[in-house]
Amino acid sequence: LHDIIAGELLPDLTLEDVKSIAQSSHPERINKDLAKIHNSEYRLYDPYYFGVDRVHSFEHTVCGHKFQSTLFMVKSSKFPCPKCRKKILSKKNHDKTNAKLLKKSKGRYSLDPTHIGTDKKLRRLTQCHRCNTSWWVIPGNIMKDKAGCPNCLAIKKEKEWVQKLNEIENVLKNRKKLSKAQSHWLGHNRRQYKKKLLQEQRMKLLKKAGLL
Repeated sequence: LHDIIAGELLPDLTLEDVKSIAQSSHPERINKDLAKIHNSEYRLYDPYYFGVDRVHSFEHTVCGHKFQSTLFMVKSSKFPCPKCRKKILSKKNHDKTNAKLLKKSKGRYSLDPTHIGTDKKLRRLTQCHRCNTSWWVIPGNIMKDKAGCPNCLAIKKEKEWVQKLNEIENVLKNRKKLSKAQSHWLGHNRRQYKKKLLQEQRMKLLKKAGLL
């Protein structure tokens, strides 16, 4: 009996065998069902249909992306197209993170709307509303006070540098002796100048003060 049954059964179909099957009424029926569920945005791309739980090729007619899935998943999923689903979830995550960042920083920082998503290091393009600068950073580090705007930090350091220069100028103007910290600061900048590592603006200010 086993031999008789085995002789009647067809061998496993290859992909080429499947493609050679003439289009039946099944794909047409499936596409009619999909038109009702997703407003004609999806269609069965294969010219054959094996079952609701079998993997088939589908096309998202809105973006043109073709993907592999089962009819059950296409019918039951809100966003069957993996390409569009990734964009939608990314936008949703972007908006959620942006709201947290705005609240935590009291409006100073927000995610730059020109780029949605992260880079390979999971950083997001972030805006500083104090100096209108954008840079890549992990938003969580800003919320935990482990990071801040690099441009604002550079401006702050430059102001502190100019302030120290003014203090030294006042001390020398009054013919007083520089403190140990002031002498160290001046010596460091002079060494940077000799190594050609001193910024041009700082070099001009030191020369103007007659300290180089």
